Amino acid sequence: LALYPDLMALLKGQIVLDKVVVEDPRIFADTTLPTTSKGTGASSTLTPAGIPAERLRGLQIKGGQMILKGHDDGRPVSFAVAMENIEKSDQAIKVQVKDFTIDELGIRFAGNIAISSFSPLKLQVEAPEASLNPAEIKNFLIRFGFIQKELGEQIPKITHIAAKEFKLDIDPDTEKFQLASQLLEFDQNQLTDVAVSL
Repeated sequence: LALYPDLMALLKGQIVLDKVVVEDPRIFADTTLPTTSKGTGASSTLTPAGIPAERLRGLQIKGGQMILKGHDDGRPVSFAVAMENIEKSDQAIKVQVKDFTIDELGIRFAGNIAISSFSPLKLQVEAPEASLNPAEIKNFLIRFGFIQKELGEQIPKITHIAAKEFKLDIDPDTEKFQLASQLLEFDQNQLTDVAVSL
C-alpha cells in the first residue's frame, strides 16, 4: 500500500490523498444478499456510503482478486483498475476509469463507472471503447450460475469482440444483467445497436 497525500490540505488539517496504490489485494464478497433474522447481530457489510471517497482523488489497484463466496470452487475473479476524478454521493461512488480489467470476463475498458453496492455487486458502466472475450464471459456466467451449462453450449464460440459505446448494467435487486454497445466488431463482421439482457 502506497499513499500520496495532498500536502497543502494536510497543512490545513484535512486528510486528502491525491493517489493510493494497492498491490495484490484480496476481497471477499457474497453473490447473494445475506439473510438475517430479527434480534440477531449481523456483521456489517462494506457499502459505498461507508467509504470515505471524498478524501481520495485517485486509486490504482494492481493484481486484485475478488473471492465470490457461496460457490463451491471458491476461485477468485482477477481485476486491476486505475481511476481518477472520484465522486461520492449518499448511495453511490462514481469515478472516471483510466483502465479497468476483469480477467474472468475478458473485459478491458476506460470510461465511467458507478457502484451502488459491493455485496451483492450492483454497478453501471459506460465506456467509449472496450474489448471483450465472449468465451471467457460465457464461462464466467456458467461458472457462477447466471446461465445453465446446456444454454452456454448453444452460444457460438467467438474469439474476440471490440465494442464502441459499451454499457454494462448489473442489478441483483431486479436480477438484471444487461450489456449493450453501439457497435460490435467480431471476426470479420460488424453489428450495430446491440443489446443483451440475461
